[in-house]
Amino acid sequence: MTLGVGLDIGGSSVTVAAVRARKGSLALERFLHVPLDELAGEGVDTSSPGEVARAVAGRMRDRGVPTGRVVVGVSGRDAIIRYSHLPQMPAWRLALLVQYEVQDTAEKTGEALSADYRLLPNAGDGNLVLVALAKDARVLESIRAWQAAGVGAVGAMPLPVATGDCARFLCDEAAAGTTLVVDVGRDATEVALVETGELIFARSVQTGGEAFTERAAKLLGLDRDEAEEKKRLGELDDGVLDGPRQQLAAMVSASIDFARGQLKRKKLKVDRVLLTGGGARVPGLVEAVGRAAGCEARLFDPLDAIDLSRANPSSRDAAAAAGLEATTALGLALSAVLPHATRLDLLPLEVKRALERRHRTVPLVVAGAALVLALVLAFGTALWARSGEEGRRAQLQAARAQVTARLQQHRERARLNEAREAELRALADRARPGLALAGLLGTLGERLPARVSLSKLALVRDDRTGGFGLELEGTADNAQGDGIEAMRQLQQALEADPLVAEASVKPRQHEGATLDFTVTVVPTGGAAAPPAADQGGD
Repeated sequence: MTLGVGLDIGGSSVTVAAVRARKGSLALERFLHVPLDELAGEGVDTSSPGEVARAVAGRMRDRGVPTGRVVVGVSGRDAIIRYSHLPQMPAWRLALLVQYEVQDTAEKTGEALSADYRLLPNAGDGNLVLVALAKDARVLESIRAWQAAGVGAVGAMPLPVATGDCARFLCDEAAAGTTLVVDVGRDATEVALVETGELIFARSVQTGGEAFTERAAKLLGLDRDEAEEKKRLGELDDGVLDGPRQQLAAMVSASIDFARGQLKRKKLKVDRVLLTGGGARVPGLVEAVGRAAGCEARLFDPLDAIDLSRANPSSRDAAAAAGLEATTALGLALSAVLPHATRLDLLPLEVKRALERRHRTVPLVVAGAALVLALVLAFGTALWARSGEEGRRAQLQAARAQVTARLQQHRERARLNEAREAELRALADRARPGLALAGLLGTLGERLPARVSLSKLALVRDDRTGGFGLELEGTADNAQGDGIEAMRQLQQALEADPLVAEASVKPRQHEGATLDFTVTVVPTGGAAAPPAADQGGD
């Protein structure tokens, strides 16, 4: 797909960007930025997703924006991003482990969830997995509103991931060092870290430019709309702006610390900060964020790095006025056209199934149309043969041969699809027995005490019974004299898991700053694993 359309539904505006990838370059074909205040002035109930969707969809069609295949952004209110550090494992086992985690979360929340995941780079010897989850009900409400307005969604992506991808592909500086991208919206701020051109972290924080409006309304005794207008016109002085400005700067600093903890990289250093979004225009915010992050900070307008020559005049005018607001919409569009984009799809299951059915129906319709065409051509051939037009009959016979060849191609594709479905079913059947092992790995990933690290894992099989078990080696931090207690906590966590039949944690020595130990785990239904070789200690 060479044309991608991104739809960012924000707290103060809706932004749409259509981007085409062509011969190694990116061109903006259509751009639309609709403030919700503008829609409210036209009588649109901006609290109703359906009314907003109908109003914006009409503008999209008027501006020539394609509405059939759109990637929709999922805000931080509706999506959760988690990070998991896991040992190296086959892709099918990793997929099962993530599926187990999603099912467990859905059971705890009591709601259906959509989820997707991606492996992140620079994870050392293990796997660093970004897992995105969203409540189906919240996302489905928005998707249905846009579908009813004639806009078809083919993907739903977390906004902070789209923010990071926009900087990856449209900012040359992002290819060197570590870049923090901060997109300040009205009610939320999207934060992403890009390291040497790769996304390594993303999160959404529920604070944004509205903090400046609320502060101005409180200090100056204005209503919300009057305070917003003064902020937009730059008529607020430093005394009003300083408090929210420091709050946002502190949030940026806290996000860097949070990323270090999630990525387990205490020495992670940020080389630059790119501020974007409508809230980034507040005077002095760039400087405050730069001081908080301890590095250079500047505004980032992604439209400076994209070809605008193919855009119509109305799109170019909108882009010139709202370039900072375009970041997430561009990132969503790029996810549909660039092969190395970070694709995360949070579309609810029923929407995915509907798209799949439509995808399978199209080849059948084409084949049916080809068959009808073949019959029409055959009938025409007979008529012309009777009228003595032999030359035209030969042409029709050649056309019929082409149609027959195309029908054969469609049959061959159908056969290949059936074979692929059979392979997928076989793969699912092969993968199912690994669920217990994936569950055990999930327990280790979630309940491992902070003072304990694992360095080796092996799957062993009992030749007598055919059962299997896990043998692990690890180290406990004993600097505070609590290494044995940490091992005891690990054993209790494993024994509490319903998938574990037996668990044993044995130290190799009892003294020292660190204590080596071995772990033997037998899953439910498995056979006792052979005891690990004693290498010191009890």
